[in-house]
Parts: sequence; C-alpha cells; structure tokens
Amino acid sequence: MAAATSGAQSLDKRPLAYIHLFKTAGTTLESIISRQYGMNAIMKFGSVVETADRMREFSSWPEAYQQRIKAFMGHCSYKQRSLFPKDTVFFSMIRHPVDRMISEYYFILASPEIVHYPKVVGEKMSLTDFMRSGIHNSLDNYQTKYLSSLKNPGFGVYSEELLEDAKKNLKENFAFTGLTERFDESVILMKRLFGWKLPYYMRERVTKRRPRREEVPAGDIAVLEEYNRMDLELYQYAEELLDEEIGKQGNGYESDLKTFKLINKHCTSLGSSLSQIPLANNDEFILLLQTINKTLDQRTFDEVELLMEFGRQRFPNMPEMTSIEAMVNIQLQNLRKVNALRDTVISTTKRVEGIDLDADTL
Repeated sequence: MAAATSGAQSLDKRPLAYIHLFKTAGTTLESIISRQYGMNAIMKFGSVVETADRMREFSSWPEAYQQRIKAFMGHCSYKQRSLFPKDTVFFSMIRHPVDRMISEYYFILASPEIVHYPKVVGEKMSLTDFMRSGIHNSLDNYQTKYLSSLKNPGFGVYSEELLEDAKKNLKENFAFTGLTERFDESVILMKRLFGWKLPYYMRERVTKRRPRREEVPAGDIAVLEEYNRMDLELYQYAEELLDEEIGKQGNGYESDLKTFKLINKHCTSLGSSLSQIPLANNDEFILLLQTINKTLDQRTFDEVELLMEFGRQRFPNMPEMTSIEAMVNIQLQNLRKVNALRDTVISTTKRVEGIDLDADTL
C-alpha cells in the first residue's frame, strides 16, 4: 500500500475509485462513501460493461463537470484503470474466499433477479455443483482476477503470474485494501487516509439464511478452497498489508477505533433512520452527545472519557463543547460518589449483618 503513505499529501484531494467486489460488504461501504461525498459527487457502476460505458461518457464531459466527481464506485475491474483520471486513487475490500463463495451461492438462491438464478435453481445446484459449474469465468479466484491487471486465464486455471500481479497492485498501486472480516478496522484506516468524517454504518444486503463456514461440510469447504487457491493466498497477503498499515498508525489509531465502535453502536440502534443522517458537523456533534449520554447511563466511565477526548479533538472550535465537558465532569464525579457510597453500604451490610449483597441488589 505504498500510495497510502507516500501519497499522503493529497489523498483527500484526488478522486477515489472503489472497486466493489461482489459479496464483500461492498453495499455497506458504498453507503459510507455516499455519505462522505454526497451522490452528486459520485459516479456509480453496476458492472464492468457499465463502467466502460459511463467512463467513456465521463471523458466527454467538460473539465469543470469532471472535477465535480470526487469518487467512483461499483463493480469494476482494475484492468479498467486506464478509463479513470490519471490521478485516481484506487482501493478495495476483500473477503475470505470460502465465506465469499458461500455468501454468493445463498444470495443467488434468494435473488430471482440475478442473472444466474434460473440455471442454479433450475438445475438444483448444490454449493459444490455451483463452484464446479464455471457458470462464469471469474467464478473461481474472482477477487484475484478483478484486482489483477492481467488477462483472465479462464475458469479453473491457477496462474502464479496473475496472483503475483494482483499482490503487486495491492502493495504498489492501491491506496488501501480492507478486509470484510475486519470491517471497522478497515473503515477507520480509510477515514484517516482519505480525510473522511465519522464513517458510521449499518450492514446492508447481508445474505440471510446462509450457513456459517463451520456449518458447511468439510468436503464442501475443501472444494471451495481448491477452486480459490489464488484468492486464499491473496487474502493472506492483504491481511499482512492491513496489519502493516495499522502498525504505522501509532497509539491514536486504537483510540479512534474504540471511539468509533462506541458511536457506531449507538448509530445502529437508530435503525433505518441512520441512512437519513447527513454528515454536517452539527449532526455528528449531536450523535456524539447522544452516545455520551447513553454511556453515562451505563456508568462506563472510561468510555465516557474516551468520547469526550474525541469531542475535544473533533470539535475544537465549538463553544458548546466547553460547557458540555463541564457538565459531564460533574456527572462523572457524582456517579463515582454514588458508586463509592454503594460499595460502602454493601461492605458494611455484609460485615454487620452477614447479608450477602451484590451491586445489583441496590
């Protein structure tokens, strides 16, 4: 991920291109991106064919119109990179290939609108039948094929050259590659690299009624692994790159991650209304206050202080922050006094009367 470090001077100024790989939590990430830039500043693609058509259309626009686009996203391939502006910053998200294949299979079974649904359902394909079918030539090692610059060698072909090219792209030509299984860690890195505001989310288009990997027969897992050997190696390499990038972030990263999880947990409780929350500073500030209030109710003092530190850094010029901090400090002091008094009462009661009490009794 060389671009993530050496190109840090302008990552938040250059156009982004998110390569959305199928069943990698991409719809959720696209929603995050949409809230960062607004749909008027985004060009979205549904397929590689649509990518080619829309980028040709984009190239005919006046320069002033082109500059309005801050992010491209959708089901495109890195092979199409020449269609994008020269200073475009590419990034993606990949998933453990066995889990991705299981998710894709069960998603198709539940989606009559998907082009492969009639064949998969009509022929009553099992998971392994589907894997072996070669229903399209990127069914196997799909992620490696879409992130490589080289020609697709066809279904069932292991290509060391293709794999090494995809690895090289992740390291040298992508600003960042996240992991679905480590989604929060990934989006906080994106926030830092791309200068995003708080990337809160709800998971979208999650495949329902699909078994977990450990519930799938070992023989089926072996078939999926055999057909996705390149993707398995690419995933392991991407995991190494992610760990390496996190290691460069310093202590502030862990604090950012923990704070984000606290606030995003509160966002999730808002349900479908989350998608309606804009990213104006005032709305983010209100969201922070709601999370602080909820955390105070739960008496998790360390988390309250972590949230307050986030507020001081995120809103240094907001006058309300000073008065809110004073009120929160008073509440923290009072709650700590109540906790100390409660502990004293419990201890005294046990000693004098021999009654077995715990904190939940009071």
